[in-house]
Amino acid sequence: MADLHSLTGLTTAPSFTLVRRYPTAIPQLVVGHLEKMETIRRRLEDHPGLSLAGNYLKGVGIKDAVMSGIEAASSVLARRQPGS
Repeated sequence: MADLHSLTGLTTAPSFTLVRRYPTAIPQLVVGHLEKMETIRRRLEDHPGLSLAGNYLKGVGIKDAVMSGIEAASSVLARRQPGS
């Protein structure tokens, strides 16, 4: 209702509401997700050599998951000791 009011100025509650879920659709990130991922990124700084990968990090599509894996692998390889 607060969002509806701020967008339209309406103050009367709707006579009905409907929530429709699509279980096979691409998931949507929840409000606060970017802040949560930033907290995780900062905490990872305390654990050199640990990398995370997955579509939950920066996006939910297949492309995002693949890019996340490539970035994590690159990060691990960049930290390798010479000769190991």
